[in-house]
Amino acid sequence: MTHRTCPKCSRLSVSVKDLLFDEATCLACSTIIKIHPLARAFWWPIIAATTVTSTFFVGRAFGFYAAVLWLSFPVGSLCHLRATLSPLSFTYELDWPDADSAH
Repeated sequence: MTHRTCPKCSRLSVSVKDLLFDEATCLACSTIIKIHPLARAFWWPIIAATTVTSTFFVGRAFGFYAAVLWLSFPVGSLCHLRATLSPLSFTYELDWPDADSAH
């Protein structure tokens, strides 16, 4: 499994798999890690344009069903690049209640 460096504690403890969709939690310091908003704004049109264009050409060449099957490939591969290459930002820490204070 691939991990990235946490921007807060500088440990290699942020899972790329969790960053694919929205946010991840640092396993070392319990901070919520997200992709920086400017990087998210940069990647969104690239992912959308590549998906629409490649799906159109696959649909023209091989038909509708091939185009439907093709949809996940550009989205998945470009989202993985976004999660791997984009700068990260952190928002807040998770506050877990203590076992003694719960009673």
